[in-house]
Amino acid sequence: MTIFDRYLIKLFLRTFAICFFSFSGLFIIIHMFSNLDDLARLAKTSGGWPVVMQQFYLPRLADIFDKTSAMMSLFAAIFAVTLMQRRREVTAVQAAGLPLSRVLRPVLLLSLVIVGVAAFNREYLLPKVRMDLVRKPQEWAGDTQLPMAVQDDWRSGVRLRGRHVVVADRAVVEPDVQLPFEIGHSAGIPITHLRAESATVQAAIENHPAGLLLQNVTEPKDIDSVASVSDGKSFAVLTSADQGWIKSGQCFVACSFDVQRMAYGRKLDQFRTVPEIMTAVREPQTSFGRSDRLALHSRLIRPLLDYTLILLGLPLILSQIDRNVFLSAGLCLVVVAVFQISVTVSQSLGGYRIVQPAALAAWLPLIIFGPLAVLSQRKLR
Repeated sequence: MTIFDRYLIKLFLRTFAICFFSFSGLFIIIHMFSNLDDLARLAKTSGGWPVVMQQFYLPRLADIFDKTSAMMSLFAAIFAVTLMQRRREVTAVQAAGLPLSRVLRPVLLLSLVIVGVAAFNREYLLPKVRMDLVRKPQEWAGDTQLPMAVQDDWRSGVRLRGRHVVVADRAVVEPDVQLPFEIGHSAGIPITHLRAESATVQAAIENHPAGLLLQNVTEPKDIDSVASVSDGKSFAVLTSADQGWIKSGQCFVACSFDVQRMAYGRKLDQFRTVPEIMTAVREPQTSFGRSDRLALHSRLIRPLLDYTLILLGLPLILSQIDRNVFLSAGLCLVVVAVFQISVTVSQSLGGYRIVQPAALAAWLPLIIFGPLAVLSQRKLR
């Protein structure tokens, strides 16, 4: 590594740090003043502002890095090289016979390292703090009634609706449990729905598997006279008629539901790991199978897209040596905007089944911009 390489690496890292922490600090300040009252109440109950900053905003810094690392790398490279151009340092290096591609080699290698760090952050760090990322300050204690999305358990065939869900209590307000048709009609009276005032999500123990314990069942009204029914596999409806641990007016439905997913639904899916997405893809009856396949290919191709953006933008912006710093920044924004819009449009076309199969919709931006990035490297020579 030459002295010039170390100089350029230092300039690149300093510029990257300034861009990242300036953007992150601006986000934190705007968000903090927009939610100051809720954050103040959270600080009183959690141990002070340092705890709030650590638990609430530190995970968001990792999320910001995931979403902006490629753009920040491109900005840092542009600013670093443009500053060198204004100081005529690039001209001196080229006069010595070195091509611009050799000058930018440390920048490209550092950008590749940042793309790798972002992939590691995406797979190992963000999934561990996903609940901290989807919760708002007023929802931090988990005792807030949140709107509930429709839940499907493809193993048992049970569909669950509810008015609200309370994460801390693992409770569903006014649950409506839709039973599989063949199981419901095998009971003493035809049952297609179970409705109650509330329900709690129960973990598996010796007496019963995981499922929902319905309190104060309102439909059917004579639930205590209905015998328990089971398919012998993954589905069962247990009542007080022959189960001593169930009280009058209660009913237990064996099923598998995640109370966090009830409250936050698809918000959590963006922080899944690749193995978790692959597990969801293998579930043949899931209602989001196509979006899961699209998410899997999008996640696998994400590092390639990040580096393609850098390879595409850097030669394009540096094609004119004497470009002003602010003009370079403006052109960089245009390149990033066009690239991100193309990725979003391609994934949307795949989600709406306009582009099929789902893998093609995810890979389409790389098919379009990959050859352009390779051809643009000739500008560096």
